[in-house]
Amino acid sequence: MTGYPAAFLSLAFVLCLSTACSSSKSKETPEQQAETGLTAYQAHIREVVQDPVRADQLVQLSTEFQGVIEEAGRSLESYDAKVSRLNANYGATRTEFQALFDRQDQERAGLIERAIALRTRMAAITTDAEWAELKKARVAEWQLQLAEARN
Repeated sequence: MTGYPAAFLSLAFVLCLSTACSSSKSKETPEQQAETGLTAYQAHIREVVQDPVRADQLVQLSTEFQGVIEEAGRSLESYDAKVSRLNANYGATRTEFQALFDRQDQERAGLIERAIALRTRMAAITTDAEWAELKKARVAEWQLQLAEARN
């Protein structure tokens, strides 16, 4: 699966993890968990990518990608609040709901496009072996977070 649908699923998966982790039994806040995870991932980048210039670029891009994830989380929270307010208004029209849905769809599409652009840039500055090694770390972290969320 490539392109827009894959990026959407990746971003949606990360958002689900962020939401799931917030209910985790960890003593860290979701923000602290995200920061801890990002710091660990960036340290792993520096281990895997031996060229310091490319490693610095990847670290910067991973910070930007985390920013997109956080922005997507804030957008989802805002959207949820707006839907709740509109839903509580018994006089709300179909047009008002559709306008809200359309705005959220546009915002989500913009976030997905930014995430795709960042991941494309990240992949372009890594070798296939580096990308595969970094992917293993991401998948392992996701699996750990899912296990914590299930408990």
